[in-house]
Amino acid sequence: MEIIVSKDWRDLNNHYLNEADNKLALIREQNSKSIGPLPDDSKIYRSLREYLNSSGDLSVTDPYEKSVWVFASINAKLQNISRVPLCLYTDGPNNTKKLIENGNLYNLFLNPNRFMTQGDLLRATIGFLELYGESFWIVERDNITQTPKEIYCFNPSRFEPMLDKDNKWNGGWFYNPPGNKDISNKIPYASWEIIQFKYLIPMIVLEDYHLIMP
Repeated sequence: MEIIVSKDWRDLNNHYLNEADNKLALIREQNSKSIGPLPDDSKIYRSLREYLNSSGDLSVTDPYEKSVWVFASINAKLQNISRVPLCLYTDGPNNTKKLIENGNLYNLFLNPNRFMTQGDLLRATIGFLELYGESFWIVERDNITQTPKEIYCFNPSRFEPMLDKDNKWNGGWFYNPPGNKDISNKIPYASWEIIQFKYLIPMIVLEDYHLIMP
């Protein structure tokens, strides 16, 4: 995936960055007797200015790994969301809700699988949504009526819709494991084994099963 900054915005961004530097200097002066902003704060503004003023291709690959801006903004959201308690409820009498505190479904979300905690699952789900505009859960179960045994969340770029002979989507998905070069080794999943989360993009029609990245 790529994040591309248009060159048309350079002058505007430089204007705001200069304002930020001036405000930072003013704050330092006003808080000279306290801790105030750290010296390294200005390096962030400087690094962005150098990037915007650079010549050539402005695309960034693997932005979560290589861009401090993308990492910081998404990671802040992930940390905050993972702190919110995940509660399950069932319908009670007179339109009331009863908190679920035990049982298979409760245990499932407490420990989604052998490799992930509840917090790991939430962070992966939201992280992929922010980076790709969609996220997938693989719910391990034998049939549509069974409570899932485990929930896994993998990179959405590894999923592709399962099409029939008329090139129409039947609701299923193929998962392509890492390192797999043989197209016949893709893992098929029925519609009731996959839960897809995605951001709404109004201009994307139903036939576009994957969404563009935000």
